[in-house]
Amino acid sequence: MYYFLYKAYENPEEEHNYYESRKLFSVLMNFFGDESKNEFYKSMISYCIMRQNAGIKKFQYELFDLYNEKLDQGLYHEFRLKMYPINQFRDYVFIGIEINKFEWVENFINKYSKELPLDIQNDEVNLSFAKLYYKERHFNKALQNLNQIKGNNYIHYLDSSVIKLIIYYEMEKIEDSYLEIDKLRHYIRNHKEIPIIHKEPIINFLKIYQKLLKLKSRPYDEYSGYLSNIINSVKRIARKEWLLEKVLE
Repeated sequence: MYYFLYKAYENPEEEHNYYESRKLFSVLMNFFGDESKNEFYKSMISYCIMRQNAGIKKFQYELFDLYNEKLDQGLYHEFRLKMYPINQFRDYVFIGIEINKFEWVENFINKYSKELPLDIQNDEVNLSFAKLYYKERHFNKALQNLNQIKGNNYIHYLDSSVIKLIIYYEMEKIEDSYLEIDKLRHYIRNHKEIPIIHKEPIINFLKIYQKLLKLKSRPYDEYSGYLSNIINSVKRIARKEWLLEKVLE
């Protein structure tokens, strides 16, 4: 079991090694204690995230299955941990939304959010529901949740601001868009603790987003193709698929 998972990490494209390890784990899991099971789940989840980040969409469904297995076995103590700046709770919400399991996401938030540390609980819940409502195109409901976020955690602030910008664009609230851009840029400038890995995708998003606003007011084919090329050439950019979709529109 461990050997096949090791081989999967050694050669990620050889996915049959992962599936063989997963199959053996399903047979043997009852021989493991909760701590050992949890550690092996972490390793399988990390592999699936790696494949998902490589653009292999089927691993979103595999992640969803792994998360559900963990929940069924009561292996969700990590939700209670104070892991600054993010909690793994958000990963479950993300995957559920990505594969359009909207009812599952709502039930998950309602059932498991009480496990979160109190100092992040309200912001995490509001942000999770905002993401869900945005995906369902209930924009006003999403904004209501976003406006309740205090943003003491920079991840919560960045996430909520980007979703606001997307919603303002969809609702054609151009003035609100520019105001939010200024607020977000000001926030990033004044919070030196934000690591570059979290800061850079947002900064790149803002650059393209402003160009997108200009394109919306003066659309023409030559510039839209140029903008698509810029988006595709940037390695780290938040909401890349959404940006490309809007350029095509």
